[in-house]
Amino acid sequence: MTTPTTTDEHDEAPQISIGDFFGAIHRFLHNRRVGLALILAMGVLSLLGILIEQADPTVRSDPDEYADWLEQTRSKYGGWTDVLDKAGFFHMFSSPLYIVVLVLLALSIIACTAHRVPVLWRNASHPRTRVTTGFYSRARMRARAVTPLGVDEAHDRVRTMLSKARFRVVPDPQRPDQIYADRFRFAPFGTVLAHAAFVIILIGFTLTGAAGFQDEEVTVPLEGRVEVGHDTGLQVELISFEDSYYDDGLPKDYASDLAVYRDGRQVARQTVRVNHPLTVDGVAFNQSYSGTAVDVTVADADGIEITTQVVPLEWTTYDGQNSYGVVTLPDQHLDVYVMAAVSGATTSELSPGEVRIEVYGEGGRTLRGSGTVRQGEQGTVGGLKFTFNREKSYTGLLVARDPGAVWVWTGSGLLLAGVCTTMLARHRRLWVRISEEPEGGSLVQFACPDRHDTSFENRLSRMAASLESTAEESADNA
Repeated sequence: MTTPTTTDEHDEAPQISIGDFFGAIHRFLHNRRVGLALILAMGVLSLLGILIEQADPTVRSDPDEYADWLEQTRSKYGGWTDVLDKAGFFHMFSSPLYIVVLVLLALSIIACTAHRVPVLWRNASHPRTRVTTGFYSRARMRARAVTPLGVDEAHDRVRTMLSKARFRVVPDPQRPDQIYADRFRFAPFGTVLAHAAFVIILIGFTLTGAAGFQDEEVTVPLEGRVEVGHDTGLQVELISFEDSYYDDGLPKDYASDLAVYRDGRQVARQTVRVNHPLTVDGVAFNQSYSGTAVDVTVADADGIEITTQVVPLEWTTYDGQNSYGVVTLPDQHLDVYVMAAVSGATTSELSPGEVRIEVYGEGGRTLRGSGTVRQGEQGTVGGLKFTFNREKSYTGLLVARDPGAVWVWTGSGLLLAGVCTTMLARHRRLWVRISEEPEGGSLVQFACPDRHDTSFENRLSRMAASLESTAEESADNA
């Protein structure tokens, strides 16, 4: 015969409710030490993002270019390069670690705000109106006055003074000898606005880091079309370009007639100037600079055309006499450098209307050949035939998408409103006790426990003096 087993209810595994689970998370997030740790972590990561060299987004979008960039960076960081790369420190502000800290900090601020709002609302809507007698002798700011007015008259006089000073007066029916008054009772909610502002700004930074980009040197040659990239599906074309200069030679205005396409269909067109960008689907095309480009046709040894490109001469040699650009021929595994004299150059070996062609093996390691070609003519360099068709202009654009900008500006506005509300409309609390004097008249005591403020203390003194002047007027009349 087997003995039945009994189960003790205390032996059962404890059950954790959903409320307990989220309550524990809430307590963890609004813990002051956790908040300080997250702020410190955010500061450290931001500092590292400034000190550690960051890879350009366009470089990171191309695996081969990023691999080359890492090899160049290895000379600076040595064996730490791979560690820093895996940790995302070369693109810190869009790295998973940075975004996780941002999210946790935002949740911590939300938790602290949610914990604080009920307290602020209770203080604003149901203030504590009753204090002990000893409070009037211990408060940071206090004043007293002896008036010949009776208790009821003094009570009415004090209420009138407070109302004129725009205080909310809350009498206590159970303690008719005391009055509670406050001003700007909703001012403490300015801290809630500031906390909400921080969360909104953090959301903006997160969106910018995750989905934003900024390409500072996008060159678009005249009548040329360039891919924007970054999964935008956009192309930008320079239809015409105009520039003007002051008498001393300084640039006066750059104007680029730009057209933007998607899937071969024009979706926008505008003349872009400095501080007057063209914006399409959140992508802004800003005028940045301009320069000269060279229209070159490249053919193989048999004269079969390989490509015709307008090459922006966007870089300058060390001596400042020549500018150059690069054409990449991936099928031939060649890089072609096209060079021309800078306008106004005095010591360049190249004459106006002439370009120098240098053909290198892919990566620019081995020179295959070099030579000069005049405009409208064809020359053979490195086994290829080059025709210098003509010079053209190009425009340099700053192309950026910042989905978090609206959030950051909104958060900044809320932060300013919160700070102004808290600092300029400070919540003031005042307790007044009116008691009967043994020899007649009334004793009026003012007390405020808030942080010392000379201007508010002077206000209390003026109120007390006003009541005392009533005593002097009564004596004079007598």
